[in-house]
Amino acid sequence: MTTGDHHIFRQAALIACLFCILITTFAPAARAQSRQPNLTPNYAPGEVTPEKGLEILNDFRSRGIDGDYYFDFQLRRRPRASSETIVTPGRMWGSRNAQGPITRVTLSPGDPANELQLLVQNGPASAIWSHTRNTATPNAAPARLAAAAMFEPLAGTDLTPFELQMPFIYWNDFNYEGIKPASSNRPAYTFIMRPPPALAAAHPEITGVRIYIETAFHAIGKFEVLGPGDKVNKTMTLKETPRINGQYIPGKIELRNDLTRDGTDLVVKLAAVKLELPREIFSPENLAKPVAPPPLETLWKAP
Repeated sequence: MTTGDHHIFRQAALIACLFCILITTFAPAARAQSRQPNLTPNYAPGEVTPEKGLEILNDFRSRGIDGDYYFDFQLRRRPRASSETIVTPGRMWGSRNAQGPITRVTLSPGDPANELQLLVQNGPASAIWSHTRNTATPNAAPARLAAAAMFEPLAGTDLTPFELQMPFIYWNDFNYEGIKPASSNRPAYTFIMRPPPALAAAHPEITGVRIYIETAFHAIGKFEVLGPGDKVNKTMTLKETPRINGQYIPGKIELRNDLTRDGTDLVVKLAAVKLELPREIFSPENLAKPVAPPPLETLWKAP
């Protein structure tokens, strides 16, 4: 795999991880189709104890997807020092198995030189498989890839595997801060997650991550990567949450480097939810086989 292929792989894999987590946490709102969530701000902290925080975290971690889904998305890079926006297209199929959320991604679909297939398994036993479909490797088989470069910038952006995979959701050391405003002034359960000792020793530039779990959607509306003195270095915010077929989806997600002010957007352009996708498309041995998106006329289209 070339250096360029590695950059493409990392972009697609991390997009998959991010959307997999977000669509999973939106499921409860979809099941309550008879009523809209209450978005009235209510910031009374209530019972702020470690026991209450653990109860909220365990509930958040256990939530599942309401059916399978398909996204047609764009990754838009917005350097502050340039007026240019760089767009990378992609397609995504998502589901859940016994191990946790699983996502299949096609990056740069239809591009014979760069099309890349990925299968991302989330959960305690996470794994990623890839297959590059190009003329240089016509007979290459899908390969399992080891986790690498968790804090390495991706293809000139500020996105890293750390921000997009969000491993801090499962860190055991945390401080529950109560209910505070998240994105769009919506109330959220707020935690500072502290890194495990080995990670803290290897990366002293990361002292924690503050996460905002929205009380209405049970989704992460925002998180902040903290540096020394708990200064905010990066912020990822859920900007748009369209509702299709009774299911809230992440429509737009924004990452801001709080030090440089550069930005990157993840934008869903077409979507379908509550699908029943074939199980075989989520098998590593079938990753080299192409998968067609749902018919265009059946898809929700972003305004």
